[in-house]
Amino acid sequence: MRSMAFFSYKGGSGRSSLIYNTLPFLARELDATPERPIVVFDMDIDSMGLTYLFDPERSDYNGRIGRAEVFVHDILDDSYAGKDDMDKFLAAAAGIGGVYADNEIEDRSILLVPAKKTNPKESSLNALEPPFERLLEKLEKRCAAVVFDCPSGSQVTGEISRDLADIYVVVMRITKQFRYGTFDFLKRMDEKVSEKTMVIVPNAVPSDEVFINGKKFDYDKVKRRIVDVVTQTVNKNGNTCNTEMLQGNMFGIPEVKRLKIREDILSTLQDADLGEDGKRARDGYEKLAQIIKRAD
Repeated sequence: MRSMAFFSYKGGSGRSSLIYNTLPFLARELDATPERPIVVFDMDIDSMGLTYLFDPERSDYNGRIGRAEVFVHDILDDSYAGKDDMDKFLAAAAGIGGVYADNEIEDRSILLVPAKKTNPKESSLNALEPPFERLLEKLEKRCAAVVFDCPSGSQVTGEISRDLADIYVVVMRITKQFRYGTFDFLKRMDEKVSEKTMVIVPNAVPSDEVFINGKKFDYDKVKRRIVDVVTQTVNKNGNTCNTEMLQGNMFGIPEVKRLKIREDILSTLQDADLGEDGKRARDGYEKLAQIIKRAD
């Protein structure tokens, strides 16, 4: 079973929309089925991006998402539906594969455990790892993958997610603050964890020609700088750094103008509706799923 944490050192990286668009390709690469699903946890319990994106009351989904009967807060409290019966637990999660119907993905091949929209108990926010650790041990033989959508920075649920994940998908923008903040965050992570695979994914990377202080912005130079720094940073405790999303002509996931207005699922759109930026982003999501499949 693949276990992965999508995270960024700060908010605004587009992490949740990246997961939203990568999931159909990941389901295909990992041969997810209702009997062996991908389970997604919205650990960003304050912002809960995925919970809103997969809201069953969205009119454009036309009933393609089932309602959840288990929530991340319940697991943190170690009191949740199906705690002692994994069939019941999986049945209590919301089936979200139906929103990717154009990819021939069955509804319950991808399951979501959302965050609660109501205010959680304070005890939930201070919970430690064991409830999730015990749950993942039970899911190990039942699932194709577990995906954690982490909050930014060092929030408790992010720490839980990263402790349990084998693969870190490190999402970043290419602005100066994001680059240096990500470098420092990776350094701290490399000192705390071991035997992790860190996949670096610049997101929403603009492709327009830009002039700063009268000089043309050098995208290739910045790309090389990111690769050089992260590969030198992640090497202390047997961790590995994957920079395939920055190799060749690829510079992460390109900026898609329509995603600034609405978080679409690009894999369900026709080429005529995507535009060139959408096509390149869709290829990037597929590439990321392939990298995750091959990750140790």
